[in-house]
Amino acid sequence: MLWAVIAGVGFTLIDFYPKAIWWYSGIAPPLGFLASFWIGGRSEQRVGVVVSRSHAVHWGSMFVLAGAVLAIVYTNDLNGKVAGQLFTLISGAACFFAGLHLDRRFIWPGVVLVAGSAAVDHIGPYPWTTVGVVMAATLIASALWMKPKDVEATTIR
Repeated sequence: MLWAVIAGVGFTLIDFYPKAIWWYSGIAPPLGFLASFWIGGRSEQRVGVVVSRSHAVHWGSMFVLAGAVLAIVYTNDLNGKVAGQLFTLISGAACFFAGLHLDRRFIWPGVVLVAGSAAVDHIGPYPWTTVGVVMAATLIASALWMKPKDVEATTIR
């Protein structure tokens, strides 16, 4: 739910206040990552289950990927729209692969982000907001109606 809000707000900013997205992107994802790490840790303690740190490493790698995208954007003097599409593409790929390897609830949000990275060129007046709303709705629906893949969990004794 946290990431549905963070990403939904970020995508909407691109359409309505594009200059703010660079500030927002530098602040909200790192804080969201730390909040997710803290919430997940407390949740594990509460239910007596330890989940592999694979999630933290997987999602933390997004910061390395974001750095690579920034290098590509600045080196090639790409515009903000293309930068947004690249960030959306790597976020979608990371989400999709998390769905394949960590928790299947991330598969459909990943598909939406990958498709949305190309679709923004073909969507009506508010393309980023549309992609953000659909992605946020997919994250929420997946969280509510799909069960997590618990293969990595082990009980504390």
